[in-house]
Amino acid sequence: MKIKSIIHSEAEFSKDRAKTHRYLLKKVWDNKKPMATIVMLNPRGETDALYLDKSVMLFMNFCIGAKYGGMFIVNLWSYRTQSEKELIRIAYSKRRDVNTDNWIRHAVNESEKLYIGWGSNKNRNKRINQFKELLNRCKKINIVRLNTEDDRMVHLSRSTVNKKERIITIDQI
Repeated sequence: MKIKSIIHSEAEFSKDRAKTHRYLLKKVWDNKKPMATIVMLNPRGETDALYLDKSVMLFMNFCIGAKYGGMFIVNLWSYRTQSEKELIRIAYSKRRDVNTDNWIRHAVNESEKLYIGWGSNKNRNKRINQFKELLNRCKKINIVRLNTEDDRMVHLSRSTVNKKERIITIDQI
């Protein structure tokens, strides 16, 4: 028995030669099913339409198991780095640009659920508050935090235990 599957992948980058910002990663495997969006911290330097890092792979597998037809990945900050430590060294005003929030809004408006996937809120309150304001201007959507079984917030790639969906409000982000 042969099983064949095609995944359509797209990545939206800034127009500069270095592709400094990645705004959106989209993967679709069944366009008859709904899409999900996850918002993470920032994109890693090598991830694009083809290359999958651990976080992208884990969320894609989660979405397949949850019967979605595809996923959008967007980030609080669109600046591409290899680590959060690198991101912190970038001036706050350069961590995202004018297009970042437009692509977040696009993904949210095209999705059935929005997953919060950046881990803890530590040292991110200013940007998280901006993100909450952005969500208030989007369509109403179920917002979900994937927590550990003992209800701890954790980054998607940092936990190997089963995660449970916890529906939250914008104010609870």
